[in-house]
Amino acid sequence: MVTFKDALGYPLIKAGLLFLILAIVLALISMYEVPKSGIWSGEIKTGEYFISDSNIERNYYINNRTLTIYSQNASLLLIHGNKIDVYNLKNESVVLTPLFQPQINVESGEVKYTYDVKGVDYP
Repeated sequence: MVTFKDALGYPLIKAGLLFLILAIVLALISMYEVPKSGIWSGEIKTGEYFISDSNIERNYYINNRTLTIYSQNASLLLIHGNKIDVYNLKNESVVLTPLFQPQINVESGEVKYTYDVKGVDYP
């Protein structure tokens, strides 16, 4: 019967165990999360606007988006992904959770917005 100590004498078994330990260490490193967040706010007038930084949207796994829009009197389209929402705001605010980076098309009036993004990156 061969013992573990005897088996370590074979070079292929040594190399296999070394690669197994290396794979476990790399798997543990890959589970490390680096949090990333950003908040954008401002006031926009008539026109088309992409809210946020495209770098964050492309390079990070986004797990939470919150868009708050407010206006005293405005008409706008909100495009996120394949979804288009139409809003007519009169002294009201709307809190949304878009699925993708939002594009706001303001048809008339001025709109104040706050866009909060939270995501993670893995090394």
